[in-house]
Amino acid sequence: MKSVVVDTDSGQFHYEVSEIDASKPTVLFLHGGSPKSQHTKFWEPIMEQISPHCNPVLIDRFGHGMSTGRGGLAANDNAISMVIDTLLQEDVGKVFLVGRSAGAVFCIRQWMRRPDDIAGIGFIAPGSMASYADKLGGFSGKMTVLWDIDDPVVSFANYSLLEDFDHQLYTIGDHPAAGTNASRQIKKSHVPELRAPELFEKFLVALLS
Repeated sequence: MKSVVVDTDSGQFHYEVSEIDASKPTVLFLHGGSPKSQHTKFWEPIMEQISPHCNPVLIDRFGHGMSTGRGGLAANDNAISMVIDTLLQEDVGKVFLVGRSAGAVFCIRQWMRRPDDIAGIGFIAPGSMASYADKLGGFSGKMTVLWDIDDPVVSFANYSLLEDFDHQLYTIGDHPAAGTNASRQIKKSHVPELRAPELFEKFLVALLS
């Protein structure tokens, strides 16, 4: 992975990008809200599940990891959009977005900003759906959702806000909408991608297929 740091008006913005393989889709991974644990390094334990399927791009939002400053929604939107612009210059085609927890908000905001450049969105235990799910009206790309039905941080009850969208659901714990795409070995986790990496890989492959 190549480490890139860009100077912006809101501080230094850091991201990591793999060598681009034109035969693979490109995916931006957007972390959650806690600066202590949420940054590019969060994804390292599951790179074995990620790298075979895509060109991963790992983002550090402002105040996380190697990104400095305390940029808010707009500053992060601008910086993430800048990364997408850079990728599009390399002829990667449309990009996919995967957002966990608070990162889901930035996925939706990028789609609202540049819908023609977004091929699909993967949500992992997505936060703020009560405020943002309705903004997905008109979304026609691929969508997958990964969630622990007993998530102790973001209530699975919010899944009802996504049910009307065409998507595939993957759960820790049984749910009728998930069917066989359910894992039963671990529950009550806000990091289902780390607790059930095989299920996460299925979620990612489905998004990209």
